[in-house]
Amino acid sequence: MSDWQGAKTDWTPEDDVTDEDFDRIETNTKANREDIDDLSFDVNNIDRRYSAGNFRVYIDQSEDSGHSDNYKKTKEVTVGFGSECRVKFKFCAPTGGAATVYAKIYKNSQPVGIERSTKSADYNTYTEDININPGDKIQIYTKSDFYLNNHPVVKDLEILVDKGLVAG
Repeated sequence: MSDWQGAKTDWTPEDDVTDEDFDRIETNTKANREDIDDLSFDVNNIDRRYSAGNFRVYIDQSEDSGHSDNYKKTKEVTVGFGSECRVKFKFCAPTGGAATVYAKIYKNSQPVGIERSTKSADYNTYTEDININPGDKIQIYTKSDFYLNNHPVVKDLEILVDKGLVAG
């Protein structure tokens, strides 16, 4: 007989799955491995699903500037988990008023976000919720309507979810 841990058996679609639930499943699976040798996945790589939230799992605080009148990649991060997440970034036109600058969120080099624009030299913060899969590249692309005079600047790219540590 193994050290099986009891679990709630009256789950409903409205119940949230917690990290404690995943840990209990992993512990039970490992303890009963001899009984379930035909299990076809590795419990160490369970894809934990999250929703967009305000818990930061990534930040790139560097300032990066785009130099083009067509959308060009200015920032990029490769994610290691699948989830709905919140992408947050700051964006400005450093010369202020000289030209309109634009930014948009891309995933794997494909646009997924709303086009943002500003003429302000002050940073504005933008957020959008998107779905991602392990290995996806989240990118911020920028452009300017007069790129020789005003280069869009992006900083503080963040990825946020609703829970703590993400394992995948």
